[in-house]
This record gives sequence, structure tokens and C-alpha cells, in this order.
Amino acid sequence: MNKRIVKLLCFIIFAFLSANFIIIPIMSNETVNIVLNGEELTFDVSPQIIDNRTLVPIRGILEALGANVDWDNYTQTITATKDDTVITMQINNVIMLINGEESVLDVPPQLVNDRTLAPVRAAAESLNASVEWNNDTRTVVITTATPPTRRPARDPSTGAILGYDDDGIAELQFNARHLFEQTILPAEVFAYADWVAERIKHSNTDAIKEFIFEIWELAVANVMLDDMIFSGGERPVTANEWWAFWEHVDENRIQLYLTDDHIVNVAVEEFNVNTTAVIIDLLNTNLALLSTHIGIAYNEIMGLRFFTLERSLGFLEDGIIPYMFCFITADSRGTISVIENDRQAFIDAIGSIMLP
Repeated sequence: MNKRIVKLLCFIIFAFLSANFIIIPIMSNETVNIVLNGEELTFDVSPQIIDNRTLVPIRGILEALGANVDWDNYTQTITATKDDTVITMQINNVIMLINGEESVLDVPPQLVNDRTLAPVRAAAESLNASVEWNNDTRTVVITTATPPTRRPARDPSTGAILGYDDDGIAELQFNARHLFEQTILPAEVFAYADWVAERIKHSNTDAIKEFIFEIWELAVANVMLDDMIFSGGERPVTANEWWAFWEHVDENRIQLYLTDDHIVNVAVEEFNVNTTAVIIDLLNTNLALLSTHIGIAYNEIMGLRFFTLERSLGFLEDGIIPYMFCFITADSRGTISVIENDRQAFIDAIGSIMLP
């Protein structure tokens, strides 16, 4: 019998008789190349194929994709953060967390020469990059959307206060959110008060969602148009020019991180038979003066009321950032109180105003 087969059989018998069954991954020493957006990446530890999956030095890949990477030696955990995405992987653990949601890896991350190697596809795709394998050249090809060339923020000193420093893209996110939350949405709610009240009264969530997402798209388009003109473009005049602008709105929204993901959830809360509210949960961007929650409430006596929970510019004495429970009407606005940044606390605050 072939000596290799004999050795394999002996190993299998030993493994099953052993108290601790061990699995040895099958590794390939063949060279694997990694190309990101046309440029070959180099590492101090070579990528390897383990159990038919390409594992790479994960810090190098994540940082090349624009993520900040931290390593916890005690728990042997790597955490990568990019924009609003947080990825967590642990040595010898097949569970990868993406914003707290579990994703099962085919092969767990592992330490090789003091470097963490992890599946390249899972890591890259979690940051919205596409991954392809070229078997002829043994190359992993990673492609990301071409980041837009952005000017600095218009007013970096104000940006530092609000949270976006000198980042023109974050400035656009702030402008779109602020326009949506503080201007266009409340204006449209009160302009179509009877229509909105009727849908809230009858808990017509689908109609309300459609209304809200259309206004968000309108706010984004306005900010993008303003930015295009500020950057030297011409304001559309003819029908064809306007059509050409709108044709690229969706594409540009993705590049500028202005997608519908900013509206996390829209749900109806019924306080009693006479009082109902729509609660809009928004993506927390950590930018000051933006809302984490919006409430549009209605009852027969008070009619429509519009509330926001906004991050303050200041700090409390113990270093906690205060959140302001605010109101907006058709002709005025103001702060009612300071409450914690919590959905239920926001709903309770609305109840304290709307319930008799």
C-alpha cells in the first residue's frame, strides 16, 4: 500500500481515538497576488490559501480600503471601522460581526508569524468592495467604487465644531440631513397637514414612509445641486439639463454616502385612541445639530406637532453630550428640554406634551 495512504489512515485512526480531535487546515504554498483598484498590494506575510479560501494579512487589506483598525491582544480580536461600518473578527472564531450582525466565515482568522490572516472576500465585501478570483494568474482582484474627488469643507472652522472637520463629503451629509430635518420635512408636513394627519390617525405607515423618503431624496438633490454649482458647474436650465442632473442623482448619492440608509426606521406609536405619532429613527452620524429621532404626532385637540431629538454642540459637566428635545411648528421652533439619546425617552417626552 502507498506509504502516504498508510500515514493518512494512521492519522485518522489516531484522531478518532484521541480525546481531543484536531483538524489541521490544508495550506497551499503557491503564490497569491492581491490587486486593489489596479495596484498590487505587498505584505510582510504572504497571502495563503487555506482550505480553498484565500487568507490575507487583514490589517493591510482593511487599511487599504480606508478603515481604521484596532487589535486587542488579550481577546485576540481585530476591529475595523469605516464610516458607519464596524467589523469585528477574532482568531479561530468563524463568526464575524458586521455592525453587530453575525456572518459565518468558511475559515476562521488565524495567526501566522504574528500577523492576523483572514478571508479576503468576507473582509472586502463587508466594506462594499467587489472581489474576483483570477485562477490563471492566482490573483485576487478587489475593486471599490472610485471615491469622488472632493474639495475641503467650505468652512473648516465650523466643521470642526459640528463634527466633520475639513471633510467635504461629511459636510454634504450634514447639509442634506439638516435641510431634511429642519426645513423641508417640517415645511411639507404643515403644508399638507390634513393629508399627513389623516394617514397618522389611521396608522397608514406605507404612505407615510413613501412621503418621508421622497422628501429625503428631494433634500439630497437640493444639496447636490448646490454643491455642483458651488464647485463651478452650471445650474440646469433646459428640460434636458434637468433630466441629465436627475439621471445621476442616485449614482452620486451612493458615492457621497447619502443613500436611504440615513432613515433607519419609520414606525407608528399609538399613545391612546386619540393620540398617535410617527417616529423616524435616523442614522447617528455623530454630527452636532443633527437629529437621532423625529416625531410627527397628532391628536384631535392639538392637531399636528413636529418634534426632534438633536445632538447639542456643548457638553454637560461630566463630559456627556446633551441631546435637545425640540419642537418645530409652521412659524416657530425651540428647545423644550434636555433628555438622553434614547428612543423610548424621546417617545415619553412626546407623550408628556401630547397627552392631556
